[in-house]
Amino acid sequence: MITLTTPPTIATQLGATSSSSYAKMRIMDITADPVAQSISAAIQLIDTANTNLPMLIGSLSIMTQGNSPSVEIAVPALNLSNVVPLTSAEQTTVQGWITALQNNIEAGLVSLALIAGAQSGGI
Repeated sequence: MITLTTPPTIATQLGATSSSSYAKMRIMDITADPVAQSISAAIQLIDTANTNLPMLIGSLSIMTQGNSPSVEIAVPALNLSNVVPLTSAEQTTVQGWITALQNNIEAGLVSLALIAGAQSGGI
């Protein structure tokens, strides 16, 4: 879970002056695509101070290829959609995450003898 340094806040009730802060972000349902070199995931924003409030659901998308490599976070309940361009170095880092994940899962399946074969690099 990530503790947000500037968490989004919303009113606790319609017309209320008090607000609630969604200070934690959980990333889940992660999909890494080694062919498209992309990552997609669902996110949850959580108010840990008031557990009666619902989690806010959103999405995370990281695209490392194409004309506009970027990270996009969207939380419809907050009317939030933000796209941040990736630098070349950031692209390389994310592609390394995807490759490492793919290689580790493949090597693990082979080493546990769940799949007969030999793991090799590449997609």
